[in-house]
Amino acid sequence: MEVLWIMGGLFIFVTLGFFAVALFFPELVGITGKVARNIEESHRGDDPAKQPNPNESAPAGKTGSKTPSN
Repeated sequence: MEVLWIMGGLFIFVTLGFFAVALFFPELVGITGKVARNIEESHRGDDPAKQPNPNESAPAGKTGSKTPSN
C-alpha cells in the first residue's frame, strides 16, 4: 500500500513540475510562447492571407496539365 502512495505522490509532483515548466518556459515543452510567435511572424515576411493555399484545388482550366481535356 505504501508503494501506491509513493507512486501517486511522485505522479502528482512530476505533473505539477511539468505545469510549472510549461507556464514559465513554454518553449521547453513544445508550446509556442508569445515571443516565439512574434519571431515567426516577423520571419514570415508576406501576409499569409494573401498567399495561395496549396491545399485548395486549382480553378477549372488552370491545372497546369499539358494534356488536352476531352
